[in-house]
Amino acid sequence: MPSSASQGNLPPLPLPPGIHENYVHCHSNGLTFHILEAGYTSQRNKPLVILCHGFPELAFSWRKVMLPLAEAGYYVVAFDQRGYGRTTGWDNSSFINTNMAQFALTNVVRDVVTLVNALGYREVECIVGHDFGAVTASRSALMRPDLFKSVVMMSHPFKKAPATLPFNIAHGLHDFLRGYLHVKSAAWKENTPYPLKAWTADEVAKMPYYYVLPLNKTMPDTIADMMATEDASATKRWMSDEDLAVYVQEWSRTGFQGGLNYYRTTTDPALMKDLELFAGKKIECPSTFISGAQDWGNYQQPGAIEAFPESCSDFRGIKFIDGAGHWPQQEQPERVVEEILGFLKGL
Repeated sequence: MPSSASQGNLPPLPLPPGIHENYVHCHSNGLTFHILEAGYTSQRNKPLVILCHGFPELAFSWRKVMLPLAEAGYYVVAFDQRGYGRTTGWDNSSFINTNMAQFALTNVVRDVVTLVNALGYREVECIVGHDFGAVTASRSALMRPDLFKSVVMMSHPFKKAPATLPFNIAHGLHDFLRGYLHVKSAAWKENTPYPLKAWTADEVAKMPYYYVLPLNKTMPDTIADMMATEDASATKRWMSDEDLAVYVQEWSRTGFQGGLNYYRTTTDPALMKDLELFAGKKIECPSTFISGAQDWGNYQQPGAIEAFPESCSDFRGIKFIDGAGHWPQQEQPERVVEEILGFLKGL
């Protein structure tokens, strides 16, 4: 294993047997990555699969798919991205003083490259990303096709919509996170997504309020309104109170600024200039898109999902999983494993 599984006095995570919690320090970028791993061998003779979480999630979000992937013969590593969870070493100064260059997408890709090297690998069989983690995964494959041999993008076709307003933890983090998970899942019956015609105000306004906030409403207020007539226990089938407590514990400790800094970066043209180096370049390695059929994230950027065949040289198709909204690896983990392994076996 890369290193000790403790940092400070943080309690261990409630992980399934066979998944181990560790830390990997990388001198070149100053980060100490918090990782979860399954299928590790000291010989490093298993193909490496890297899992990248989205917002507001953690490496912990992959706990239901890691063991089946490892049992299929892979060394599987999920990590807390900079700004999230138990990974440390990033600039966590005040909102106005944060060095936002550290969250530029080229630097986010550098983080993954650095971690891979620290794990003792020189090749990644597949990088899998969900939500904003799909941005990390797709950009990694785009920029370093020599290192990342294939990519699975989940629930987010390339470019994220503008960031929402900052969160107010005082509203009650447990209720907020339970509600946020609920309304973006298949449990919220209003999730019947469809393609939008164009990137216009009228079209974008058709998306649910968790993507486009009502005027003068915060995100916690919006989620509370949306949950007023909902059964909050509906998501406990795939997100128990014990598991949700992990998210509450971690976000209570870190706050949301680190995670939201990714959105501050991608909505600031000055911080996206370095991506012009890759203008017109396609993802060259084999790629696929997996998402919940009830996920509005599929259409949050009008035209993006339809552009996949043109943006990827070796695109292997789109797989929609019925009965899943925005959290397929938690709502329908068996189907996600089935689709990922089917993709890998076809390489």
